[in-house]
Amino acid sequence: MLRTTALFAAATAVLFATACGGGSDEAEPTASPSTPGATASPAAARPSPFAAADFTRLAAIAVPGYTSVRQTASATSLLAVYESQPLESGVRLTATVTISACDPFICPDLDAANFLGKEAQLKTALPEVHIKNPALVFTMGNADLAAGYRGFFTYARSFVRDGGTTSTANRYSIQYHDGVNQVGILIGVRFEGPFPQSEAEMQRQLDQPTGEAAARAVFAPFQPTFRPNR
Repeated sequence: MLRTTALFAAATAVLFATACGGGSDEAEPTASPSTPGATASPAAARPSPFAAADFTRLAAIAVPGYTSVRQTASATSLLAVYESQPLESGVRLTATVTISACDPFICPDLDAANFLGKEAQLKTALPEVHIKNPALVFTMGNADLAAGYRGFFTYARSFVRDGGTTSTANRYSIQYHDGVNQVGILIGVRFEGPFPQSEAEMQRQLDQPTGEAAARAVFAPFQPTFRPNR
């Protein structure tokens, strides 16, 4: 069986390039514990773009209900991966968080109206087999990560069986920025088996409301670092 999930970085690039007019599988992360008690500093203390020290500090933030499995902080960005505790469905979710300073070309207005008619470009973050799937579920729009923190999301779910090969995509992705710094969160299902046997089973594991709730929970400890965008 083949399981395909688009890399979050690819999705981010497609999303922002699309808004400005302008997947492959993620490697298995290596476990490393969160730093207990780490918190984000107030947004008022961060009026300028994040620097290397900020990304190092953000990498230590723990997300309640999630285990930190990887944090990669550089001079210009942070990539952090978390895994949830088992849900009622029995699966665990994977949350991939990317944070960086805004660039004028990749921090557009996140109003969903700016993305109308650009669904085809947004879908290019998915493997071609899912883009061509007539049963692909694909939605997009605005959602609040917290009160006053509006982001733009896409949700995609696709199940394709071709002979003895099965390919799946099930992901909720949301982008947010405050005009100075940006964060993206990708929610997916942590594959531990058995493999989903239908699209309906995938929906029970991760639907749009579940993805949105997970993104809000993951964003919560980072929220004080960012400023409201409305």
